[in-house]
Amino acid sequence: MSLKKITAWDRKVFRKLINFQLPNYAKKIGAIIAILSISALFILKGIDSDSIWTRYIVRNLFVMGLLAISLSRERIEDEMIKSIRSQSYAIAFIVGVLYAIVQPYVTFGVSYLINRENALLELNHWQLVTFMLLIQVMFFHALLKRCRI
Repeated sequence: MSLKKITAWDRKVFRKLINFQLPNYAKKIGAIIAILSISALFILKGIDSDSIWTRYIVRNLFVMGLLAISLSRERIEDEMIKSIRSQSYAIAFIVGVLYAIVQPYVTFGVSYLINRENALLELNHWQLVTFMLLIQVMFFHALLKRCRI
C-alpha cells in the first residue's frame, strides 16, 4: 500500500467520523430516555435506594439520551446549522473547562461556610460530561432559535 492510499483512507475515515450524525427521530428518543432517567433518579433518591449499579446505569442512560439529542440531525441541515452546532460544541467545551476549574473551589467555600470543615470535593466525570452536554444542547437550540428568527 502506498502512502497516498493510506492518507486517502485516513482522510475518508476522519471525514466520516466528523460528519457522523444520528437521524432526526433520535432527538425524540434521546429526550424520552433523558426524561425517564431523570425521573428514575428522583425515584431512586426518594426510596433511598443504595444500589450503586442502578444509579450508575440510570446516570449513563441520561448521558446517552443527551448525547442522542446532541448528535441528532435537524430536519433542515444546512451550513448555518453546522456552524451553530460547532459553535455550541466550542462554547460547551470552554464552559466545561471553566466549570471543572472553578467548581471544586466553590464546593470548598460553601462546605466551609456551612460546616466549618475543609472539604475539597473533586469533580467526577459524570458531572462534567452531563454539564457539557446540557450546555451544548441549550446553546445549540438557543443560538438556532435566535438565528432563525
